[in-house]
Amino acid sequence: MRARTAWHGLQGLRLLLWAVFVVFALAYWLDPTKYHNQFGNLLFWVEAVMFGLPVAGVFVGFIEMMMRERGELSERSSPPNAEFFAQPQRTSTSAYFTNR
Repeated sequence: MRARTAWHGLQGLRLLLWAVFVVFALAYWLDPTKYHNQFGNLLFWVEAVMFGLPVAGVFVGFIEMMMRERGELSERSSPPNAEFFAQPQRTSTSAYFTNR
């Protein structure tokens, strides 16, 4: 049960990290002058946030997958509407030419 609880917590943390990164990127995109020094270089804390949040999100995602496996939670084998996007079965080209 603890692995399932940890999995849910890590899932929320991962989504929170990515949401904070997207909001910060949007804030930077709207007014980038606040995040540069007088020479036009990025401030150190801005670099740390822009690099650290996505890396932390990916790392937490890996730990989340580990907890899902440890908690023996089933992962979806296919999305709910997979039949809609399924590709038609194709025959091989050699069978096409030999049967003509």
